[in-house]
Amino acid sequence: MTTFKQPLRVGDKSENSVGMAVLAQVTTQSYAEASKVLARLPRPYQVIDIQVDILTAFNAATTNTLDLGVTGDLDRYADNLALTAAGRVLATSDVSELSGLVDTTDDSGTTEIIGTYAQTGTAATAGLARITVLYTCTKTPDV
Repeated sequence: MTTFKQPLRVGDKSENSVGMAVLAQVTTQSYAEASKVLARLPRPYQVIDIQVDILTAFNAATTNTLDLGVTGDLDRYADNLALTAAGRVLATSDVSELSGLVDTTDDSGTTEIIGTYAQTGTAATAGLARITVLYTCTKTPDV
């Protein structure tokens, strides 16, 4: 395993050859998990995308939604994503959520991305989503 928090240098030694690696953390969340830590991102970071692949549709009678966020702001990245049909939902495509995608805190800590499943009506008996958090570490480079 390799651990790094700074940009990678590719090719020559010019500033133009320094770039960030895109990283991914992947997990699942089921109908039986009302709240789950989906990823732990090292600070500072930028979320590039959060993909929700609904592998099995969630089947509570009235509503089946997923919020994605952090402690204190449980819908920072996505609010009320519908989970009723199999397929892919791009959670970070909502422009109103863009301001929360970057955390510039440089304290060597981590931020937990939390998935919160809400259902109403007759309780769900099925539902499974695979969540992929794509991000990059944004530590200032030592060029």
